[in-house]
Amino acid sequence: MLAHKAEEEAVAAVEIMAGQAGTCADAGTLIAELTAYMEFRAASEDIARTCHAHPTLSEAIKEAALSVDKDD
Repeated sequence: MLAHKAEEEAVAAVEIMAGQAGTCADAGTLIAELTAYMEFRAASEDIARTCHAHPTLSEAIKEAALSVDKDD
C-alpha cells in the first residue's frame, strides 16, 4: 500500500498494490477503512494515532500513514 499527499485539495491518496497473484482479497476491507478516513478528512497523523490491531492487514494503513511525512 502506498500513501501520499495529493497535490490538489490536500486529499489523501492511496494505492492498494496487488501481490504476485494480481489480486488483493482483502482490498475491500482496506478500502472501507480508508473511505471513512477520507470522509472525515483525517490527516495522516490522525490515522497513525488510530488503534490498529497487530498483526493484521489493517495495520498496513497505520504504517503507510506513519511514512507520509518522513523525509527521504
